[in-house]
Amino acid sequence: MKQKIRFIINPISGVGKKGEIPNLIKEHLDHSKFEYDIALTEYRKHAKALAYQSSREGFDIVCAVGGDGSVHEVGTALVGTNTKLAILPAGSGNGLARHLNIPLDLGKAIECINENNSIKMDTVLVNDKPF
Repeated sequence: MKQKIRFIINPISGVGKKGEIPNLIKEHLDHSKFEYDIALTEYRKHAKALAYQSSREGFDIVCAVGGDGSVHEVGTALVGTNTKLAILPAGSGNGLARHLNIPLDLGKAIECINENNSIKMDTVLVNDKPF
């Protein structure tokens, strides 16, 4: 059975042309393994709401497409769920993606998703907020 993945794109994060990302997903994602959809953020904290909703809708993976702020929003919404976080680094710094050795080339990063490798990541609470 195919896994369901939702790509949450922050159209204003980082640098580059976010309009190319849907075509990159179509070209590089293994469609025999995944069915997908794309959601665009429209306001601050929208990625968090979309990620939380995606988990409740049964998506296996939610992919943050943006920078560290987008990754933080999506990731914190998935804490305590069985939904995996994927990252397409499309921000200006991409600190977490760099730390995890996720390729900055978006096509190659999508191909990493195809491998379906995962790790468990620690989270902590500071002032009752996860990160």
